[in-house]
Amino acid sequence: MALAVLTGNVGCLTVLITLAALFTGLWLDGLFGSKPWITLALMGLSLPVSLFVMFTIVRWTTSRMSFEDVQKQAAKRKGSHLDD
Repeated sequence: MALAVLTGNVGCLTVLITLAALFTGLWLDGLFGSKPWITLALMGLSLPVSLFVMFTIVRWTTSRMSFEDVQKQAAKRKGSHLDD
């Protein structure tokens, strides 16, 4: 379940960062009359920002997970219980 949440968070944030770069670039290009250049620059910068955010979220989420929690969840699914 945590993997599905993680995947959803990363996917949504990547889309939001890309759309923010696109619309901000279009707005700034219209404001300064530099048609494609600011948009292209912001779209180019959105890739490393998205990667940084993705790795940060994955590291944070996986650090909160522990092997014991995974074992307990697997045991619950099988119907048995681990001794605490």
